[in-house]
Amino acid sequence: MKRVLTSIAMLLLVARATYSQNVLSQPESVTFDAVRHRYMVSSLGNGKIIAIDTLGNQTEFYDAGVYTFGNHIVGDTLYTSIGQYPSHLLALNLETGAVILDTTVTVSLEMDGMTSDTSGHLYVVDNYINRIYRYNLSTRAIDILPVSGLANSLQDVEFDARHNRLLVVGSTLLPPLQAVNLATMTVTTLVPEISNGNCDGLAIDPDGNVYYSSWRTLGVYKYDSNFTEPALRVRATPEGQANLDFNEHDRVLAIPAFTGNQLLLLGYDEYTDSDGDRLVNASDNCPSVANKFQEDGDADGVGDVCDNCLAVANSDQADTDLDGIGDACDNCPSVTNLDQADGDLDGIGDVCDNCFDTDADGFGDPNHVENACPADNCPYIGNPTQLDTDHDGIGDACCCVGTRGNVNYVGIVDLSDLSALVSYLTGGGFMLPCPSEGNVNGSGIVDLSDLSALVSYLTGGGYILPTCA
Repeated sequence: MKRVLTSIAMLLLVARATYSQNVLSQPESVTFDAVRHRYMVSSLGNGKIIAIDTLGNQTEFYDAGVYTFGNHIVGDTLYTSIGQYPSHLLALNLETGAVILDTTVTVSLEMDGMTSDTSGHLYVVDNYINRIYRYNLSTRAIDILPVSGLANSLQDVEFDARHNRLLVVGSTLLPPLQAVNLATMTVTTLVPEISNGNCDGLAIDPDGNVYYSSWRTLGVYKYDSNFTEPALRVRATPEGQANLDFNEHDRVLAIPAFTGNQLLLLGYDEYTDSDGDRLVNASDNCPSVANKFQEDGDADGVGDVCDNCLAVANSDQADTDLDGIGDACDNCPSVTNLDQADGDLDGIGDVCDNCFDTDADGFGDPNHVENACPADNCPYIGNPTQLDTDHDGIGDACCCVGTRGNVNYVGIVDLSDLSALVSYLTGGGFMLPCPSEGNVNGSGIVDLSDLSALVSYLTGGGYILPTCA
């Protein structure tokens, strides 16, 4: 599929690069130069090797003048496969850019992806022939790896040091992922058919996870080291993708975007699914706890199973006192209080409340030594004026107990209360010890209607004394 794109898109993409600082044209392969901290990209469309530093600055490292395909670094040497029918194996000094080797592999058609083992060999796959070329780094001898059973249209190869084997994949519609045992030269199939096929690149990380790129679904996928789970899509690549490289120094997965003319660099959270819910951390609203459906009731970008304030949006998840309850919904954000106790229901946790005030009138309940506010003379009934007519320390709002009508505040409601109320209303000198008790009907001020109510009650007229509340 990539060969079809090459002939059509080459002129268009080169023209595009002319008008920008980007000199990539159909980037095909990438490898990381850890010594100089830069990525070396084979730019197939213009036949160049482009060096890209960590700031994204691009410089032309080498102009091959023909298609550049796979590349790989061994020591201080950059190897790359160039040209077709046949291909060349080119070696460049990474420090100087000088050509160390340029040899034609006469039996090749289109050499592409390459890798090296720990025994002094470089391996290159041929995209047109199901074979792998082996290059001896010491003797410079090249031969064909003596194996049989390889799939067609091999696109990339990666050395798996853990198992001393090569992993290979091809660009056919449903290619297998195969392994070549370097000790026995036997081929085994790890994945019979990659359903999102037309594969291009392979990479392996230090944990043994295997990545591959797919033209069929325009994405990059990841297998666990044991191939026990289905491949996880770690990145959609509408910009296209080609051979891959895993930068072990920075733990970065590098993806040449073949049709997008750019180099994509994925950090740890962009290719890792820590909680196993089939979503990479960067796309998971709760990367530490599996939540396949990504529920987020308060729409703050933090999944409900991770959110320390379920009903209040707080994308920063700030939790000053580290009690697991976010500051945005913690009734005492500066002091740990897991129980969120709030005895006076004022929205301030008890451990933070310097005015425990049950009736919310601004005066604190007695016997709370932490209170910085004045004591309330009627702690359960709101009385912001703290009126205390008889100066007994009990607020008028609290002096009424049970039912109204105990005007003289002595004993039960009887004729003495009637006499006291008459004296108060006629200016006889009686002072109401508890105005709420004198307000017999519980309506308005103490007046003749209260006197009538009390007479009715005492004479059996049917009036029922109302409660004080």
